[in-house]
Amino acid sequence: MRQRRWLDFLKDYDFKINYHPRKTNVVADALRRNTSSLVAYMNIQRNSKMIELVDLKLRFLSETNEGFLACLMVQSDLVERIKEGQKEDLYLQMIVKEIAQGARPEFLQIKDGSITFHNHLCVPESHLVKIQLLEEAHRSKFNIHPGTTKMYRDLRQNYWWRGIKRDIAEFVSKCLI
Repeated sequence: MRQRRWLDFLKDYDFKINYHPRKTNVVADALRRNTSSLVAYMNIQRNSKMIELVDLKLRFLSETNEGFLACLMVQSDLVERIKEGQKEDLYLQMIVKEIAQGARPEFLQIKDGSITFHNHLCVPESHLVKIQLLEEAHRSKFNIHPGTTKMYRDLRQNYWWRGIKRDIAEFVSKCLI
């Protein structure tokens, strides 16, 4: 739709796009721009960035004189709190007993002790964990206040609890934005 809108906008103008090969193109384009200044800037900034990464207690696996590769993975402790809350939830503990008897094939207990429902992490009935999960799904910078349906589709990809749809609908209806 965006391309179509631009085409409609540009069709009112009389212009011609000309290609100037190599040296006849005196205007620097992005593909032929000299990147040595960028590399020099990166080398200057490297030491200060390395100090910041060391402050984060990151471990560097490989480093050469040509450059380095750093991978930073930030993970919320919410999943760990969900797994801890599963151990205290009475309903999920009853399901663990039923899993052991083979009565609930849709539930599965993973090696780390967490419980899943059709490969979705089971969220305990703990009010604080659910509220924080709903807040992250609704108010984070990546999901800016989605509606009930979108939020439900996003959350059900990874999580499950009894009454998930009802809880999401209530949470979204209370949002003032």
